[in-house]
Amino acid sequence: MKILSWNILFFAETSFTDYGYSAEFKIPFAELRYPDEEVQEWSIGFVRKSFEPGTQTIFADFTVYAQDQCFFCATDEVYVIQDLEETNRNYVYPYITVNQKADRPVDNLKYQNPDYEIGVSGLLDLDENNTIEYTINPDFSQVEADAAQILVNETFAVSLEERRTFFLEGTDLLDTDLDSVYTRSINNPLNAIKFINQGDKTSSLFMRAQDTDSPYLAGGLYQSYSGNAGKSEVSILRSVRNYENQSNIGLLLTNRDYHRGGHGRLVEVDANIRFKSFIDCS
Repeated sequence: MKILSWNILFFAETSFTDYGYSAEFKIPFAELRYPDEEVQEWSIGFVRKSFEPGTQTIFADFTVYAQDQCFFCATDEVYVIQDLEETNRNYVYPYITVNQKADRPVDNLKYQNPDYEIGVSGLLDLDENNTIEYTINPDFSQVEADAAQILVNETFAVSLEERRTFFLEGTDLLDTDLDSVYTRSINNPLNAIKFINQGDKTSSLFMRAQDTDSPYLAGGLYQSYSGNAGKSEVSILRSVRNYENQSNIGLLLTNRDYHRGGHGRLVEVDANIRFKSFIDCS
């Protein structure tokens, strides 16, 4: 999974010690998705990263082998947990902002008409496997700024990490080898809705959004040209079927209809088939 901005509600307490520091995190079970079973086996792994110029080092408390299909599939610590109480989330985040400007031509201030922005976002767990997330006129003003990137001599379009809350939950399903879905291209959504199903064998995601400032990138012989194509309707459907031995097959459908005319559609089928522990086919 390439999406590292997992945005959840949690509690933390840190302190410095004589030998370094300690950090304690308390994550409510409501923020995690798990089956409705009396006795469950959970695998837990801990990872620490250090960054130096040009080098990233990963320290994990488990051994990772090249044949593993996913990083955390290699965790070897299993904990038996029982009598978990099912708790479904129901979050609603309304907001209102008011902006008013004033000029001083001579002595007194001359106020302009105030500009209002009203919106709401929310998340609702239907059960332990199904979640609906929605937003109307979302406010992304509190999102962390993007890190600076060098744009000189780049042969591909710049790809920025997704940090907007609505586009984080469940969108690891959209991570494919071809990187066919780039949610940041939904630039300024007026409204959006997302349905996520995470079962034992099959996981699915459906997203529908209306974008008011749709970016359009056209490739040329020596350079690319970008522009604003106005409003568009965006639909994304993704489904992944998991099999034994860490094998899976997935289907991805995307559609974008521009109000000014034109559309873009994509159909992708991907699979990871593991014949033996040392033979993989993608």
